Amino acid sequence: MPVRFHGYTTAVRERLGGLLLMCLACACWANDRGIEGVGGSFQLLQGEHSSIQMVSEDVRLDVRGRLVFTAAQFEFANHGSQAEVDMGFPESGHGDIDTGRLQKASAFLAFASLVDGIPAECRRVFVKEDPDRETYTAHWVKHVSFAPGARRSIRVEYVATAGTIAGGQHFAEYRFSGGNWQGKVRQSNIQVSIEPADYKLSEDNRQRWRRNRNRLAMSISDWQAEEWVSVVYEPGVQGYLCPNSDRMALTDADLKGRSARHLTLMRNEIYARFGRPFHDPQVRAYFQAQPWYREFPGYRDQLVSRACEKNARIISAYQTRHKLNW
Repeated sequence: MPVRFHGYTTAVRERLGGLLLMCLACACWANDRGIEGVGGSFQLLQGEHSSIQMVSEDVRLDVRGRLVFTAAQFEFANHGSQAEVDMGFPESGHGDIDTGRLQKASAFLAFASLVDGIPAECRRVFVKEDPDRETYTAHWVKHVSFAPGARRSIRVEYVATAGTIAGGQHFAEYRFSGGNWQGKVRQSNIQVSIEPADYKLSEDNRQRWRRNRNRLAMSISDWQAEEWVSVVYEPGVQGYLCPNSDRMALTDADLKGRSARHLTLMRNEIYARFGRPFHDPQVRAYFQAQPWYREFPGYRDQLVSRACEKNARIISAYQTRHKLNW
């Protein structure tokens, strides 16, 4: 069963509500309570924050085949005195998962956060779960200071693998939950871009989306920000030179007869699917023309899965043996 990720902004010492959720499994509900630090551990915290309001949130989901690139921009205002808070962006999952591995390594393919446009140092803190349940939770924690009357901009970006349901369809799901911020959220916006554009909407919120081909948008004002939204889509392989490189080991038979340019683009496509930026002008131009490609600012090669990295090495070795470098 795939992993489900809970992406949201909360407080550790004080409640900073606002649940942002990318759902990547079928049978687990998130809770929208905050967390607080007690003796170096975490526990749930309920109730509104005394002075800090989430004024607005703008969320964008770029769905590209089996990957979902999420960027969320939050604007906060402090209506009280000086406040020192630790914001945690939780990641969690359940089902057929290796909780031992996930204690040390994130299931996110990439994660980055910024405060007022400046990259923020986040530490991933694993939370011990019930040993009898196949679940895990971790929090990406950063410290944020609010001067009296201050406004702060918080941005979170991450890449995750989409959820899978019966029949081979994928889905991306998002939950607004700002009920524990002070007052109401003035404006929430969400945009979803899907490639390929074969998708359908869940019944409970179908009427609220504005649709334009492969783009969806929804805006809600002056509310407690408590709602699920989801999109189900066909994964598709359109535009990929090597659509199965993330699942199957390549062989010489898969590479035989291809040109040096084709092999180089195949090898770089493995990294491009994780958002790698390219400096070579010809390679960059090729991927920027692909509808599924999107650069990820926090990209690094360590984010590429072992299976994909192995296939990249197989292609590189083949090019070297046959003098097919481009």
